[in-house]
Amino acid sequence: MSTLDIDHVRTFRAIVETGSFGRAAKVLHLSQSAVTGHVQQLEGRLGLALFERYRRGQTRALSAAGESFAPEARRLLRTHDGIVDAFSGPVRRSITVGFNPVTIDSPIIDRLGVLSRGESPAYELKYRIGSSFALRRAIEAADADVAVLTDFGGDVSDEDVIEEVPLGWFATPGFRLPARGETLTVITYADEPELNDRGLELLEGEGWHLDLSCRTTDAGSAAAAGRAGIGVVLLAGSTPCFVMRELPELPRVVGLRTRLTARTGLPAEVREAFRNALAAA
Repeated sequence: MSTLDIDHVRTFRAIVETGSFGRAAKVLHLSQSAVTGHVQQLEGRLGLALFERYRRGQTRALSAAGESFAPEARRLLRTHDGIVDAFSGPVRRSITVGFNPVTIDSPIIDRLGVLSRGESPAYELKYRIGSSFALRRAIEAADADVAVLTDFGGDVSDEDVIEEVPLGWFATPGFRLPARGETLTVITYADEPELNDRGLELLEGEGWHLDLSCRTTDAGSAAAAGRAGIGVVLLAGSTPCFVMRELPELPRVVGLRTRLTARTGLPAEVREAFRNALAAA
């Protein structure tokens, strides 16, 4: 009779929740090859393919078996973690953290490891990835505890600001940048209008005609479109995992700030712990 490794199941859940192998590797603090290995071993134990076959330039989607296994994996982990918490001393506080397309691929996510690792971690972190609009709704509905969002200033209190994130234009290494006056295809985010507007305004000001026919929902999809050679995409300034190059000929977007927002009723000490962890250089 086959038995399942609980860490492999946890890795599978992280992929489902974050939307990609690469982001799961970041939130679990593992290498991407380790994440892939966990999935392969889990599939071997189950005798099922949990993900569709990967094609270059595309993100990996759950197979029919993977869709069926996902709720069972969550149930298994809830049961397992509940038993561990009940018999292993102090209970860790479970916190759902939200990231939008920019913040999920910025280095600040790595700073949360101080809260969830070590001999006696204070928190068990769960992740929710979505647009800024969707995450604000999740915070209002208490479906997420804290979220790392972005803005260009406005009425946000400075005490909520974590840092500025540099944004650059990226494309596949073989991409040929059209001359000014020609048409440049830009990959945009469906639910991030402020981010789109800032970037597009700069490109138009430099003299390019813009083709906006490719819209995506997250940074992983946007990067996949960029890798496929569809066009240029605006991403956080540190994206080596995407195997893409920044185009220095195109103007960087500056002034984008990351900030922490929290649901009503979250204890002040929890908010402060997350703010301190995220703000640590």
